Formats: sequence, structure tokens, C-alpha cells
Amino acid sequence: MGFNRRWVELISECINMVTYSILVNGEPKGNIVPSRGLRQGDPLSPYLFLLCLEGLNALIKQAVHEDKIRGYSLCRYGPKISHLFFADNSLLFCRAQISDIKAIQEILDQYEKASEQRINKEKTTLFFSKAVPLATKNDIKNLLRVSEIKEYEKYLGLPAVVGRNKNANLNFIKERVWGKIQRWKEKLLSQAGKEVLLKAVVQEISTFAISCFRLPVGLCRDIEVMIRKFWWGQRGDRRKIHWKKWETLCKPKVDGGMGFKDLCKFNEAMLAKQAWRLVHDTNSLFYKVFKAKYFPNNSVFEAKVKSGSFAWRSILHARNLIQKGAKWRVGDGSQVKIYGENWLPGESQGQVVSPPTSALRSATVSALFDPHSYGWNSHTIDKNFLPFEAVIIKSIPLGLINQPDTLYWPWTRDGSYSVSTGYKWLCAEETSTSSPDKTHGFWKQLWKAEVPGKIKHFTLKACSNALPTKENLMQRKIIADSTCQQCKAQSESVLHALWNCHSLRQVWDVDFGWVDRQQTSMGSFQNLVELIMQKPLKLELFITTTWFLWSRWNKLRLNEDALPLNRVVFEAKRYLSLHQQLVSNLPKNQAHVRETKWKPPKFNCFKTNFDGAMFTDKARSAAIFVHEVGLHESILEGDSETVIKSLQKGDMFQSAYGHLFKDIMFYVNSLRSYYFSLTYRKGHSVAVALAKKARFSSDLTVWMEHVPPDINSFVLADMPLS
Repeated sequence: MGFNRRWVELISECINMVTYSILVNGEPKGNIVPSRGLRQGDPLSPYLFLLCLEGLNALIKQAVHEDKIRGYSLCRYGPKISHLFFADNSLLFCRAQISDIKAIQEILDQYEKASEQRINKEKTTLFFSKAVPLATKNDIKNLLRVSEIKEYEKYLGLPAVVGRNKNANLNFIKERVWGKIQRWKEKLLSQAGKEVLLKAVVQEISTFAISCFRLPVGLCRDIEVMIRKFWWGQRGDRRKIHWKKWETLCKPKVDGGMGFKDLCKFNEAMLAKQAWRLVHDTNSLFYKVFKAKYFPNNSVFEAKVKSGSFAWRSILHARNLIQKGAKWRVGDGSQVKIYGENWLPGESQGQVVSPPTSALRSATVSALFDPHSYGWNSHTIDKNFLPFEAVIIKSIPLGLINQPDTLYWPWTRDGSYSVSTGYKWLCAEETSTSSPDKTHGFWKQLWKAEVPGKIKHFTLKACSNALPTKENLMQRKIIADSTCQQCKAQSESVLHALWNCHSLRQVWDVDFGWVDRQQTSMGSFQNLVELIMQKPLKLELFITTTWFLWSRWNKLRLNEDALPLNRVVFEAKRYLSLHQQLVSNLPKNQAHVRETKWKPPKFNCFKTNFDGAMFTDKARSAAIFVHEVGLHESILEGDSETVIKSLQKGDMFQSAYGHLFKDIMFYVNSLRSYYFSLTYRKGHSVAVALAKKARFSSDLTVWMEHVPPDINSFVLADMPLS
């Protein structure tokens, strides 16, 4: 395979000189020398396996090239697939002919001798198409000595064939979730512990499946019902009250929810990733196969929903998310229609709202270009668009080199679609018609409180009136009387049980006597917490104390020993202090010291500084300047961390300003050497001052070998000390 001999020798030593030790009470014991080298669990084993598999891949490709093996094509003009590898799962495709089978047998024999790995024939099976004669099947089975299967049940954990009964085919997902929940039911978990388990395990079980198939709505709802029952503590037939709607729990935490996933929306967001790949990942086998089969003459957005596999129909359902949420970055303007498509920047959907004119009704964006200046035609734009929209269009920067129009995802930094932002977009679209949540800051501050997770969950329930107080139980017709058992005077609401009850005065008067009880007596518990938040460092103590009070309240109801009221505050402070001390001892990331002093370049090298915060295309202007002046060994330094890091990594070419990045790379690639350097505002004062000066200067101004008087002080400050 062309590896260096020394590298091969080192790998051979790793295989032949293996020893193992066993930890006994934390100490390594023994010196076990295996007779067969590396075992499967060794960290080096999967890498070596993949290297060997690359050799098998090369052998099969060579046989295909020599026409010894012919692969399988999904359609007439589609690519022929000879093999698919995924870890140690391999699928080989060929004609049902003895010549092809012998060629495969020779390749496998050669692979076994070279790698010292053997094919497990007990796990190897044959699958024939319906057109293969019985005699041919028997000859091939006798030659290979492996069994035949009539139908693949599963491959990589997914059903190979999905029939009409989708619920039956995909019911294994529900069974896996049920199995996980059943194992946890007997464990004593706090609400915070349940949250972690549900998010980290249960809702991730179906991730692979829902990235390939659109789950039936009924199946999604059944899984969500199991999750809800577990969340609210239901066991078997013992029903529990669901104090909050599932739709509310699926809201982000900063909006008063728990951040659980709506499986139907998450399913659509996952499938939209596949649709995005069919737009951009044009070199992948996935794209080539689906392109040839389903949309050979157009794009995935123009593909008709006629027939096809369940996976294809699932992707078509999710492409609407890409069509609505993505935007076009204007390149040559030949693919984007002026009306009806998303191409205007900003938070809006991006479609033109100006009334269409007869001249531009069916035109593309290229009709708005000035062919002489390679920019926008201001006269045409001002004539045909509303004033505010004309300003937006003329502010869109155009590329200097010819580039096609590109679809980008405006909700990520690099312009590539992500499942998390797709899911958020679906949730935001559903709630866009409702009034904005004014309590966003309240919930954000609550979740940032330095208290244990179970106390945050308790406070969330209390603020949402989701505690089993007598008043709430009576509203659900569980009890007939809501009178507080402590004061025997008022109805036991959340606010009363945790604050207004006269028996609690001795608890609150010491640290929270400043709160006006009359002001909060007719409000809600959330109003009270909002008032407490106005005092710094009081929120943590307040909600910790309320958690102790609620625990005490429940023990009294069950006739158990409860903490005396005169010790509640002391225990709450002790508990809070212990928690915060443990948190403070956790390792923290060291703060990075920023370099703020401007440094001159090395000998025979030039540095060009530009202010990336003033204009979006100043980095491009700097690259053009360096190219035109002929500074062939250059450092381009800016103060925009996003711009500089993106140029260093090359990961922003798909973003809204990706065409500007391509322009920059076009010009700097003509230099002998170049480097993009990041500085910060204080070490970039000259460029910032010049950029501000340029904003109020309409004419081109050039200074040679001297500095403008009003900029001189910034230059002197950057001069290195002798």
C-alpha cells in the first residue's frame, strides 16, 4: 500500500510486542503476553482494521476496472456499486455468474493471506434477485459454502425493507425506549437526573433511524407518552398528574420549558440534513445514486413525488424545511428568481415584497446587475422596488470573480445546515404568530443560579404553578378542601405554601424582611421570584430555602419527622454553601491572555492591517491592495475573529459572505507567501482610526511616507520601544 518501511516496522512491533496488565484494587498486576498479538478491544485495533480494509477496497476496485466483477446499478444511468463497507460490515454486489463469484473468492483468499483475517462464513449470507434461476443459486452456494437468505431483516440496526405497515417495521424503536425506561423505573432519580437520562439516552436512541426514515406520527406520540409518564413518575398502572403540557416541556429552558425534543419536528430536522446533502455534497455516492434515480434532469427541489423508496419519500417531506429556511447567496444571479425565492439578507424570510413589475416578473437577479460596473444597477432597482427594499438590495456585496448562486443556511456561522438550528427554526416558525415571551430573561437567570439541578427544577414547577398544593389538587377534583393545614385560614396555593403563610414569618423575616408582603399577596410565585432577583446574591438562598420548606411540608403531610422551622434557614445556608464550595473547586478553563500590542512584521515581509468591523468587505479590499501593489510576502491582519479564523480554516465558503472569502483567496494565492493574523481592538488602533476617517471621506486619499495629522498619535502609540 506504499507505507514507509520504518512505519511498517513500528506497527509490526506494536503488534508483536503486546503485553496486558489487569488493575487489581487500582494497581496494575501481571504481565500477560497474548499469543495472537492485538485483540479486538485494543485502541490500535480499529485503525489497523481500516488500513487492511483499504487494501480489500483496492483489490475490488481493480477487479471492477478489469471487468472481472460488475456491480449493481439502482437505475439505468446510475453509478454501479460493487461494494459498501461500514466498519466490519461489508456488502458485495456482483452478477449471479460463476466468473464473478470466482473473482470475489480469489480477492477474499488474497485478503485473508495478506491480513491474516478470516471470513466468518457462519455470519456470511447470500441474497439473490428474483430473476436468478434455482440451478445457478445452488452452484453459487456450493462454491462459496454459505447460506442464502430470502430477505434482509435489518442492516446496521435499520430495516432493510420497509413495507406498507410502517408502525410494525419501525416499532423496534419504541421497544428500545420502553426497555431503557423499564430499567430506570426502580431507580431513585431526582427530576434533574431524569432530565439527563431522557435527553442523553432515550431521545437519542432513535437518532439513526429518524435520520433515514420519517417516523409515523402515531409512533412518535407513543414514544412521547412513555417519556411523559416516566418524567412525571408513573409506575405501572399507578397514574400520576402531568402538571405541564408536553408542548410546554418541549420549549427551550429560557422560555419556561425543559428543552425536550418534539420527535416529529426533530425527525424532520434530521431528514432535512439528507436533503441538504443532496444540494451540496455532489461528490458523494449518496448524491450520485439518488440524482440518477430520482432527479436526473433537475435539482432535489424540482423532483416530483411519484414513487420511490420510503427513504426517498421521507427526504422529500423534509426538503420543505430547506426551501423555507435557507437563502440564496447571489453569485452570477442566473439561478435565483427575483420574486418568490429567498435571497434578501436579514432576519426576514428573504423574499421580495415589492409589487412585481411586468419587466421583472419572471426575471432572475442577474437582470438587476450593471454589465459595465459589475455591480448593482441602481436606476433599475430604485425604479422597481420599494425604497427600503432597494436599500437592502444595493447593500448586498457582489463577488469580483464569476461564481454561481449558492444556497446557504443563514442560521449558522458557516452557512452549512445543522440539525439543531433546523429544529429551532421549525419550533420558531410554529410560534411566530404568537406574542413574544417576555419572561425570557427571567428563565435564563433562574437556570444560571448556582444551586443543585433539583432545586432549579423545583423552582420551575413552583413558578409554573405545577406543585401538588391543596388548591391545585382541589381544582383537579382530587380533594374537596384546599385550606392550609398550618394556618387553617387561607387556601393553600403555591405562593401561600412557600411565602404567605403566617407560620413562615420566622423563616423569611431575617433575610427577606425587605419584601413587601402586601405587594405579593395577590400575585403569583413567579412575581415574587422576579422581585427577589432584583437583589444580587439573594436568589440562590431564596429558592434553596423554598425547597427545604416544601420538603418539610411534604413530610408533615406524611406524618414523618420534619425539620423545625427555626432551623430551616440555617440548613438551607449550610447546604447552599457546601454546594457552591464544591462547584468552586471544579477545574476552570484558564483565561487566554490576548495580545493587544501591534507588532511589526519580520524582515522582507509586509503587514497590511484592515478593520473588519467597519465594512464587511474590508478584508477583500486589503487582499486586492496587496495584490495590486505587489507585496508578495504579506501578513494580512484584522481585528475580526470570525473573519480571520474563517480565512485560516477555510470553513466559511458556504456562508452568506462566502463569495467574498473566495475573492480573497483568489488574490492572495498569487502571492509567494501570505498569512492571516488576528489582533484585537487595542492593538489595531491605526486601522480603526483610518476606517472611521474613510467613512466621512468620499474621495480616494493616499498618503505616501507621511501620516495624517489626526492619525499620528495612534501611530506613535504602536511604535516599538527602542
